[in-house]
Amino acid sequence: MLTFPDQYEYDETFKPQEVWDFFVRKIAMSSNPRKEKSSHDYNEDCTIVAIYGEFAILAFTKLGDTVWTNISVHSRVYQDIIFYNGKFYAVDVHGVVVVCDFDDANGPKATVIAPAPVETSDLYQKYLVESSGHLLLVSRLRKGLLFDDDDDDEDDDVEEEDDVNDEEEGDDNEDDKGDVDGDDNVDEVEDAEDIDKEEEKKARYYTTGFSVLRLDECHEEGNNYAYRLTEVTSLGDQALFLGSNVSTSIASSECIKPNCIYFTDDNCELYFNEPGGGGHDMGIFNMEDGTIQLNYAGESRSYISPPLWCI
Repeated sequence: MLTFPDQYEYDETFKPQEVWDFFVRKIAMSSNPRKEKSSHDYNEDCTIVAIYGEFAILAFTKLGDTVWTNISVHSRVYQDIIFYNGKFYAVDVHGVVVVCDFDDANGPKATVIAPAPVETSDLYQKYLVESSGHLLLVSRLRKGLLFDDDDDDEDDDVEEEDDVNDEEEGDDNEDDKGDVDGDDNVDEVEDAEDIDKEEEKKARYYTTGFSVLRLDECHEEGNNYAYRLTEVTSLGDQALFLGSNVSTSIASSECIKPNCIYFTDDNCELYFNEPGGGGHDMGIFNMEDGTIQLNYAGESRSYISPPLWCI
């Protein structure tokens, strides 16, 4: 077993299954470690990059190495890695994309090649996936009781205040119309109660949509980044599969819908806050109309094992 450079003192107040994601969160490989499936000969050129540790940093190793080597990074909390066109790319929680360089004279490092998207949030889960020869940055939007909806609340408060002001002005200007019909007031109260009940039923977290951006090479003067982000509105005949394992793109077929994003519940750090564990936040997002439908009619819950795609 190889040793990682950064080791963290184990806090015994937590159960091992509660801190499993402090270890290795995700890995990507440059090639199959075996030269052939039926062979015991190993591919010595195989390089493996991992997101690991309490702060989700990057490290790499090659077959034959005895330890993992840290990659110098500009930030922490990396969320996805991918091997694409002969290089390893990673994206952090802010949406900043980096490329890894193992041969730099000052040691392995990650260089920023694309800035964070203009409209993004650290609460959005980020993915890197290759589709039709292009490298895509996908952001997953979530809402729920465990996410901050203060902005929405503020907007609602403004709208309610405007409504109140309009009603007060109407009362002042139209006193001769008499009292508001009592039945209307009852209906408004019942509607408010229905809304409250719906809020109580709201999941602690759930996916509401996705944003897809393509990384295009940029040669414009004055641009500090090698790539620019271009919005993608259609995946064509491709479908993306996102989750805890490596993200991938597959051509549509009889059982795979085109222009859709298939996603599993990979919000692992919140599994212990969910009755019965995680696994409920799964579905199929339609890029054309923005709708989400279930991809699995049953229930698959676990406190420690996220659902994985087997393709």
